[in-house]
Amino acid sequence: MKYWSRLPLIAGLLGGSAHAATGPTTAEIDRYLATPFLTPGSAAEVDRRCAATVALIEQARQSLEGRKGPATMAGDYAAYDALLLVLSGGGGEMSLVSETNPAEPIRTAAEHCVQKISDLGTAISLSRPIYDRLAAIPAAKLDAKSSYTLNKQLTDYRTAGVDKDAPTRARVEALQKDITEVGLTFAKNIRDDKGDILLEPGDLAGMPQDYVDTHKPGPDGKIHLTFAYPDIFPILDYASKREVRKKVQIAFSNRAWPANEPVLKSLLEKRYELARTLGLPDYATLITADKMIGDPERVARFLDEVNVAADPAAKADYAELLARARQLDPSVDRLERCHRRLRIRSSSSRTGPRRTNAPSRCRDEA
Repeated sequence: MKYWSRLPLIAGLLGGSAHAATGPTTAEIDRYLATPFLTPGSAAEVDRRCAATVALIEQARQSLEGRKGPATMAGDYAAYDALLLVLSGGGGEMSLVSETNPAEPIRTAAEHCVQKISDLGTAISLSRPIYDRLAAIPAAKLDAKSSYTLNKQLTDYRTAGVDKDAPTRARVEALQKDITEVGLTFAKNIRDDKGDILLEPGDLAGMPQDYVDTHKPGPDGKIHLTFAYPDIFPILDYASKREVRKKVQIAFSNRAWPANEPVLKSLLEKRYELARTLGLPDYATLITADKMIGDPERVARFLDEVNVAADPAAKADYAELLARARQLDPSVDRLERCHRRLRIRSSSSRTGPRRTNAPSRCRDEA
């Protein structure tokens, strides 16, 4: 993972700390980060790894919250950085397992662990003892880079609500927990929707023979496609019939609907409530506050500038592809996502790939 290269520095810094409460040793952290957990064989294995991760995070957290004596970058901030490494590493690997493992019991166990680690992350972001410890580091004695790093972290803490009163922090913590849970449900609904797109045998016109050979009609005489990528994307790339590509594209784009409609609504509502609880007008303001872009207004301006700069080339590219589409099918009046195959085949005839900003929604076509 991207953090591993920083471990020797952290180890050296932690080794020089004279005022730390009992926390994980650098060797323990090193072993944890050096053994990524990506292919568990059972849910019990996931549970054991999760328990070890949570214990290591809690140990590091309690150690940092209990530190005494003068606060320093070499002691306190290094311990905080090590805590974030374990938190990020543990959450990242469990999130990956929950999304990619083929066994549902393993995915479910990993999802539960993601929730636990996320809750710990929220608690750490609202920990007043950790914030006070970092804020006590004498910034005036730091070099420019260290000063910027410390100040940004303190700003992120305040954005998260650490300086709010106890009832507000409690509400923020509850909302963050809900947001993680709803987000996991949203992703699970998409992942678990296997799909069943019905096609006629003749709908596979234009498909490579190996695809046809592995997609035989069922007892009902229909071709049954799932939402698995090997079923979907070859159709979008090679199927000759526009209406077939359109049907498959629409079905794939609408997976987990309508199940996810109330889930998404709940997620948006909770994000808005979180922003308002933290004293901000909306979630867009909250989510951009700690980013380089700064605020949603600058995001909008940047996107407008990109659109203006890209418009001439996009229009030329679109016109070229539309002309090509009309050569193949004179009834085409606009390009849709269903015409993905045109973009791939046209780009292959040029020097290097080009992309187009052609309309991407598969709406009803004339």
